[in-house]
Amino acid sequence: MLLIGHNPGLQQLALALAAPGGKRAKLEQKFPTGALATLAVNSDSWTLLRPGEAELIDYVVPNQLG
Repeated sequence: MLLIGHNPGLQQLALALAAPGGKRAKLEQKFPTGALATLAVNSDSWTLLRPGEAELIDYVVPNQLG
């Protein structure tokens, strides 16, 4: 699923879903316009998804793309 929206909602959602560790610390600091958080979910149903159960695979901010 691709979700496009505004802050602070997108950052809050990504933080709620992402498990601790890895790239999550960068996500906690800032979620600028144009940022992309890629999360992987190991579930058969969206209704079974709980906070902290997604793996933050990648987090990219616009200044990394140049």
